[in-house]
Amino acid sequence: MDNLQKLYFDKAAVRGETVILGPSLEAAVEHQNLPTAVKTLVGEMAASALLCAAALEFDGSVVLQAQGDDKAPIVVDVSKDLSFRINVTMRDWEEGISEKAGLRELLNPAGGARCALILDASNRPNGEAPYQGVVVLEGDSFAEAMEQYFARSEQV
Repeated sequence: MDNLQKLYFDKAAVRGETVILGPSLEAAVEHQNLPTAVKTLVGEMAASALLCAAALEFDGSVVLQAQGDDKAPIVVDVSKDLSFRINVTMRDWEEGISEKAGLRELLNPAGGARCALILDASNRPNGEAPYQGVVVLEGDSFAEAMEQYFARSEQV
């Protein structure tokens, strides 16, 4: 990650965080020949996963996964130290994806896509599954999809 800034406004009792991805995102996807629109989506997912991991201060991995209609999943895995890796399987992507293709066009043209946030604790006992929140992937952007995720998933 290139920069994470935590914000706290005393008088408003408001907290926030911002993340900036540049060279770290490029390094994470340099071995993959991704269309521009897919790179944009992957960047939005990486920023979302990093913000979740930083806010949770979780001892383990935070994994954000989006899987669309008959597409291989896009997976962003963030470690406790906020290092991250990205896995995109291109075999299912169509040739000639528009640079301006959005979330619906890329992952959810038939409305069956899913978004999962997985918390895999470092001290998770063998045989115990990690926490997994899965919701329908909705919205025109990944930011909208995350808003829907937090509105619909159970927050433990």
